[in-house]
Amino acid sequence: MSGVAEWEDLLDALDHVGGQPGRPVSAHLDPALTAAAKVAVSLGLADSVSALTSAALQAELRRLAPRGALEEVYRQQPGDRPSAAEVAHFLATARKLPVARHPELPMALQKMADVMDPDIDPEILLAATAGHLAIRGSAA
Repeated sequence: MSGVAEWEDLLDALDHVGGQPGRPVSAHLDPALTAAAKVAVSLGLADSVSALTSAALQAELRRLAPRGALEEVYRQQPGDRPSAAEVAHFLATARKLPVARHPELPMALQKMADVMDPDIDPEILLAATAGHLAIRGSAA
């Protein structure tokens, strides 16, 4: 497993994208993906297939890098990992969902879910919490 330093190197490299001229590389792309990229270029959505490929690679690395770095921290310090209920409440707050006004609900539902699935996905917990609120609201 990689250390935090390697993740920091990846994030640092991403901060410097575009600072140097590119160089040719060889990549094997699915023919349908190549065809779609060529159509996107012909529609003016991208300058070239290479530019589109580079942008997609950069976007995917930017998506993966922070999560990977965070997972490495949690591997080294498991007590720092938030519970699914805490993540669900954060998501509700960030998305400005009504569920955010009820932080006790994701925690209560997580306690019930732990019996069946201790690794419940926070998104599923959030959906269950929203469903619980909807049912509770319609019963009132």
